[in-house]
Amino acid sequence: MLPADCDKLMSAPAAFLSGGGEMGALMRVHDWDATGLGEPAGWPTALKTTLRLLLTSNHPMLIWWGPELIQFYNDAYRATLDAERHPLALGQRGRACWEEAWPIIGPQIAQVMGGGGATWHEHQLVPLVREGVLTDAWWTYGYSPIEDDSGVRGLLVLCNDVTEEQRNRMALLELNRRLEEEIAQRTRAQSELAAAKMRSDVALAVSENQLERQLGDWQQLHAMSERLLDERTVQGQFDIVLRTVTGLHGSHQGVISLFDADAGGLVTQASQGISDAGRAALRCVPPGAGACGTAFRDKRRVIVADTDSEPVFADYRGFARAEGIKALYTTPFFSIDGSALGVLSVYFHDQREPDEREIQLTDICARHLAPIVERERARAQLHFEQEQSEQRRRLYETFLSNTPDLAYVFDLEHRFTYANEVLLTMWGRSWEESIGKTCLELGYEPW
Repeated sequence: MLPADCDKLMSAPAAFLSGGGEMGALMRVHDWDATGLGEPAGWPTALKTTLRLLLTSNHPMLIWWGPELIQFYNDAYRATLDAERHPLALGQRGRACWEEAWPIIGPQIAQVMGGGGATWHEHQLVPLVREGVLTDAWWTYGYSPIEDDSGVRGLLVLCNDVTEEQRNRMALLELNRRLEEEIAQRTRAQSELAAAKMRSDVALAVSENQLERQLGDWQQLHAMSERLLDERTVQGQFDIVLRTVTGLHGSHQGVISLFDADAGGLVTQASQGISDAGRAALRCVPPGAGACGTAFRDKRRVIVADTDSEPVFADYRGFARAEGIKALYTTPFFSIDGSALGVLSVYFHDQREPDEREIQLTDICARHLAPIVERERARAQLHFEQEQSEQRRRLYETFLSNTPDLAYVFDLEHRFTYANEVLLTMWGRSWEESIGKTCLELGYEPW
């Protein structure tokens, strides 16, 4: 390689800012001198390493760097910003960007920057100005210190906008309040009907029977909502919904199934009154198979009034006979975007169809399942991203502090993203001269 070629490579943009979509491109052309950070090639190693992690992640991430809290963020975080904040927020001082939220987040940031350790906040209300209006927004987020030998230099923020989930929770609490009012109203109505018994014993007897049943239904739904608020595990929440819906039918047999793309079908998540052999028969029901698969595929309720004769249930008659099931119906439940997530099935020991009351109650129970599923998937995704971030950080720290051997990391283009001091010494090059280059650019044959 000619010296002139080496000079060209040295003047190329810092490789740690490569890729990263829209935000990577904006960072590469930003006037960083105006922020006081200077040229990217001269930035501290801790900032470069964390920026590389931020640009290659699909999870919303933000970096605040230095005493002025200069801002960097990736494409996923950019999606949470409106036109008034982006792209001005890139390179902006943190307090100037988030003035309306500073009374809440300012003390949290100060704690981490002051060496107080990482923080974690779930369902935190942080009102923000969006499109010129101060609007309530809820966030789950964590602040982690970015450190080097000189101490805490900045913060890495991982966050999720959970406003919709919080509003769903508030709606559930409102539903509970309305249910309590409904129970109180119906209790008063029952007392009033009892006082009128002398005027119409026959009519009142019918009304009382209907009222008592409705009152019992509302009480069971109210109890289900309260138990769901207290139960923390997904399995426990599924069991609560299933026990409620089967109890309302008086059947004591039912199944909740979720679609598993890896398995290629509906997989049982909760069951009641089904034997081990029965659960094995339902371990993976393909879309379009039986009542469950048909309801999921067609996004509609499927009613099987007679399991011995209905064609849609032909492949599962052996299961029904073994479990004593004569009839059933299956109700799909959906995500916010309208895609089917799974099905709720109720079984009967006699041949019949569900009445209007049972269908309405099942629909209410089914609507509780989608938030459970989507909340768990969001939590699992956030946990996965955090674990990935922590594993990468530990890997770099291990290489940096413990190995006496040559240690390095390539990206998919065979460019060095990490090299320890032993390898840099062998090359006779600095970190800035080496990171982002290939073996050929460093004067060696490819490894």
